[in-house]
Amino acid sequence: MRAATGAAPPRLTVLVVDDAPTPAAAALRKHVAEDLESGLHQLVTNRWGSCYSNDPAEDHYTDERIVVVFPSAPGVATVSPATSPGLAWITNTTGHGEAQSLAEATEQALAARTAAPGEVYRPIRAATRTAQLVLGLRAPESDAENALLGSLEPSAWVRVLVASTRDDQGTDPIDDLVASWDAPAATEHLYETIVAGPFGTSEGSCHATTALGSTRLFAWASESGAAKLGWPCGATTGWLGEGVSCFCGDWCLSNPPLKSATGAVACRIWVDQRDLSRCDPSKGRTDPDGIPTWVAEWGTKYRRCELRQLEGAALEACRTTLACDGCPAGWCATEVPELLGDSCGSGMTPSPLRWIGSALGGADGVVVRCDVE
Repeated sequence: MRAATGAAPPRLTVLVVDDAPTPAAAALRKHVAEDLESGLHQLVTNRWGSCYSNDPAEDHYTDERIVVVFPSAPGVATVSPATSPGLAWITNTTGHGEAQSLAEATEQALAARTAAPGEVYRPIRAATRTAQLVLGLRAPESDAENALLGSLEPSAWVRVLVASTRDDQGTDPIDDLVASWDAPAATEHLYETIVAGPFGTSEGSCHATTALGSTRLFAWASESGAAKLGWPCGATTGWLGEGVSCFCGDWCLSNPPLKSATGAVACRIWVDQRDLSRCDPSKGRTDPDGIPTWVAEWGTKYRRCELRQLEGAALEACRTTLACDGCPAGWCATEVPELLGDSCGSGMTPSPLRWIGSALGGADGVVVRCDVE
């Protein structure tokens, strides 16, 4: 059986928000920060809910990074984890306090620069150039861009939000600014683009209507396949919700795996990870049968690593205690009642498989093969 792990992939959010020194633009920047904060708290709740795992012995891994782009600055001017370390949230605990810290760092970054008199407002160009850089569609052109790339996770999913109170003032042809968005690298890693601006909206909705969207910003959003939202529109919008799907529900088995007298079960488990460099022993991973192995799923190349089943005292703790104190990363077939689901139908039993520590950290898929009773 192969399934998504439920572990969230690393994610990069690129924010290109109106930098005008006006009350309207300041209100928009505040709204973006508040919207992001709401989405981050939603993320924490989900990481500890049924969509992921509430097991205290499993790492609750999160890798969220923010890049703020100033659309009126000459060139590509940003605040990123390279210049503001608080814009990187990399954790195995995923708590609300950590989410709050990232939101506050983002709000400060959004306010770090406002447009100077005479600067040309070009959010489309700023968004396109930044996306090209972080998606590997163009080479860095300065030490600052090299540093920005060095502060990011190359395998991260990327989402881009362009939020504006006014139209783009650039003169580049729109077609030249959308050509790269269909490139293979963008298709693989760019999973969401949102444009919120001074568009007309349909009655009772914040979704922009084509008829009232005769602006460069609207045209670019349409041609690049972005979601288009009118601003201002309502007190809450959910622009930057969690946005990452996960497996919800219990794995149900018609027959449990064969078990030995020690509590070990007759299963082999592999994880597929985007990191192609090695199988990390600290995550309980080794090359299958000692042989480096790569697989392709949905057009993406992964390294396949075998995940170790715990042994000895660690296996006993994993099987019988919720805390699993002192357990290294790996897996077991648990008997802890709090971890066994109750949504399986008649004749089915919940999977006893339990993941400890960082066993699933950074993995996109898990493959399970068991001998069953």
